[in-house]
Amino acid sequence: MMTETLLHLFPASFPERERVLVEHGPLTASVFRYDSGVCGLRLKNELGELALLPFQGQQIWSAAFGGRDLTMKSMFSQPNATRNYLETYGGFMIHCGATRMGVPSAGDNHPLHGELPNAPYQRAWLAVGEDARGAYIELSGEYEHIVAFSDHYIARPQVRLYANSAIFPVSIAISNLKKTPMDLMYLAHANFRPVDDGRLIYSAVCDAAHVRVRKSIPSHVKPLPGYAEFLVELAERPERHNVLSPGLAFDPEVVFFVDYLADAQGWAHTLQIHPDGSADYISHRPDQLNHGVRWICRTPDQDALGMCLPATAEPEGYTAEKAKGNVRSVPGGATVRFDMEMGYLSPAAAAQMAEKIGVMIGRANIGDWGLDIAQSQIPNPLEVHMKRYGQQIGVKPEALEAYKRYHAAVWPGVLKMIYDCNIRNYTIFEKDHQLFAYFEYIGEDFAADMAKMAADPETQRWWAIMEPMQQPIATRAAGEWWANMEEVFHTD
Repeated sequence: MMTETLLHLFPASFPERERVLVEHGPLTASVFRYDSGVCGLRLKNELGELALLPFQGQQIWSAAFGGRDLTMKSMFSQPNATRNYLETYGGFMIHCGATRMGVPSAGDNHPLHGELPNAPYQRAWLAVGEDARGAYIELSGEYEHIVAFSDHYIARPQVRLYANSAIFPVSIAISNLKKTPMDLMYLAHANFRPVDDGRLIYSAVCDAAHVRVRKSIPSHVKPLPGYAEFLVELAERPERHNVLSPGLAFDPEVVFFVDYLADAQGWAHTLQIHPDGSADYISHRPDQLNHGVRWICRTPDQDALGMCLPATAEPEGYTAEKAKGNVRSVPGGATVRFDMEMGYLSPAAAAQMAEKIGVMIGRANIGDWGLDIAQSQIPNPLEVHMKRYGQQIGVKPEALEAYKRYHAAVWPGVLKMIYDCNIRNYTIFEKDHQLFAYFEYIGEDFAADMAKMAADPETQRWWAIMEPMQQPIATRAAGEWWANMEEVFHTD
């Protein structure tokens, strides 16, 4: 049974000296104040930590995992108590919008990136619980935005940190409280720290049609000599930016618009592979956020990589985006939600994700990256030995809904073990309380890989929950739990 406990937060409870507020197994939450007076909340697990601003935009001010700071380098050592975007700009993840977003241009009177980035949240709370992915601790809250004769909505972000995970879900729900439609623009400004010779790998075709360079220069950008020529070169050869060579002139900034492809589960993926093989990672759903913005800024004072800023529009301001048809409309009383995941991947996990991205966009396009991984880590499907498997088992009627809930959020360690055991395209179907599983095995020793899976402690814990819900069929072979099926037809 999934349970959750809420702890409401109040600014008066945030001391100058940091103190632990909640402990939940390996997870902790502590509260403090920055010297600027801004309330801070620190969430920790075994692998790293997040520092968040519960009452100022619910920003993720900093993120540290894998022994390094993932956050952009900025001129700010701490957040400032202001709503002015550029007077406190240095956070790891900033919600932008929601009625206006981007750089205001002629005809606009909205602030840079709208009202959300440093919005004063009226309510904030911690949620502590456990779900199918494991134990978690979460920050959420509400910002109610009201302007007479104009807009009235509530924004509810969530940042959830799981035990033993360096990937954390981030989401926001925006509810229109009016009876009439409201304009909507949103962008998730996730600011990683770039690394020299870092490699960008992402689920999009890298050519001039699908990775486009913004050629207009906003008023706040003061270009150096040669900047315009660099933009022309990137427009013709966007693959040049896929390796962050120190000599590339991302000063003061370069912006790309990327057409992302989604996997079978609806997620698009972006990596910055570090020289040690680990990676920074962000994923989003293009069916929710259909614009992928990339922002790179490498100056002596600011070093930032917005390798994917998922958005509903390009960040050119309300008037320009309205003319393009990119401003959405939310009906009165309706709610929209946007989901992302971000964080750190180990070298092994990064290589696996790079392989997955390669398969998503096709080998022919991998070569456009100009990276060694194109040949060494992406298998040619024609060269991989593969065997198809079909299996059947029953599920007890009273357990069906719980079974579906667990499989909507399978534990990351279980998914990793499935992958490590050379299983691909694993799918489970259900009809009349009968489960049919299909997967493809690309390894050389199925029995050895299944023994490896059976010995994995996290998989054993998962099976201990699943098996009481299942009902093996009577005709299964000796020693089987899921009954293996005979393949009687196949065509490509």
